[in-house]
Amino acid sequence: MNGIGGGLARNSASYRVKLAGALLDAGEVDEACAEMSAVLGACGGISSPPLLGKIREFQRAAAGVDSTAARDGGIN
Repeated sequence: MNGIGGGLARNSASYRVKLAGALLDAGEVDEACAEMSAVLGACGGISSPPLLGKIREFQRAAAGVDSTAARDGGIN
């Protein structure tokens, strides 16, 4: 992700990852996993180490939740 468009996409993905984490913390597992799936689908070329770390952090947290959405959505 380079240039202005890449920066906007990265920032959007970052906020969406934060939203997914907040939803997961609130117990809204289906919504959290749907949001993360959308991020992963829209941002396949993410190369930002901090953002990739946040995505992995979400995946670790979701792995601890017994949920069909977490398993079927490819999050875990």
